[in-house]
Order: sequence, then structure tokens, then C-alpha cells
Amino acid sequence: MTTQEIERIKDLQNKGYGYRKIATETGISINTVKSYIKRHPVNIVVEPTVVKHCQHCGKPLIVRFSNKEKRFCDSKCRMAWWNNHRSEVQQKTFHKKICPTCGVAFAVYGKKDQRFCSKACYGISRRKVVEE
Repeated sequence: MTTQEIERIKDLQNKGYGYRKIATETGISINTVKSYIKRHPVNIVVEPTVVKHCQHCGKPLIVRFSNKEKRFCDSKCRMAWWNNHRSEVQQKTFHKKICPTCGVAFAVYGKKDQRFCSKACYGISRRKVVEE
């Protein structure tokens, strides 16, 4: 490979191109491109695009363009915010059920196959009733 081809591969890799796209752009075999990149890895520097703040503690977050948009600095802040703002969390998967043991209507979040309103009702349904 010539130095021009090597520079072209590095340039295209920094732009975020994959092996196949680099191979078609340069006219070099895809296997040659793969082996060169694996032998000579390039550290791609990604500049932060937006600086936001954690919704719970206010700590600055550096959001990079390739990542999903972050709202919290860590899982502790995320869980604390959710616990303090339960009314604001969109819970779309509520299922309304009626307990077959006690007949009480209850709402289930997430679990479609839950049948009983409590462990006590489940326990009662599992016991065999002996007729006298």
C-alpha cells in the first residue's frame, strides 16, 4: 500500500466509515483494509457536542453525539429521581385484572400474566379445599 492509500484509510476511519465503505472508496480489498486497521488502530477522538446537567443532582454531563442522550449522571441519581417523581414517569403498560380468589380489581405494571392481587390470594388458590 502506498502512503496516500494509508492516509486515505485513516481519514475515512476518522470520519466513521466502516470497512466495506473504506474498501469501496479506496479501491482496496476489504480484507486488506480490515487487516491494516487491526494492525494500526486509530484512536478516534470524539468531541463533546452538548453539555447538559443531571436532572437529579445538577452535575454536568458530557453528551457525545454517538451515545444515547443521557439525563442522569449514574444509576443512583436515576433511581432517586424516579422514586421522587413517580407521577411524571410514563408507565404505559398497566394491565387491569380481577383476582380469581377474592374478586378484587387491581392494576399490574408490566406483567401481563400475573393473575392474583397478592401472595396471600395465590396461596389460598393453591391449597386444596376438602369438602365435608
